[in-house]
Amino acid sequence: MLLGYAIVVGITAFFRYNTFQQEYRIKKNQYDIITTRYNQMTTLANRLNDPLEWERLSRERFHMIKDGETVYLFRGDNHE
Repeated sequence: MLLGYAIVVGITAFFRYNTFQQEYRIKKNQYDIITTRYNQMTTLANRLNDPLEWERLSRERFHMIKDGETVYLFRGDNHE
């Protein structure tokens, strides 16, 4: 009877350990994804402290130009 109890406890512990390992791998993967995204966002936020980055964004996204600049648009075969 004691042997049967020991076997049941051992099997139960084994399955609990496997479940824990699966949950740990899932949580670790989620943590790694969040950490990577956090690092990307931190890098992006730090770049916004640079005035040249603001200029680049203004030119690319809002098509802004400086006083006295002339913008030339080239039309190719694909942009008619």
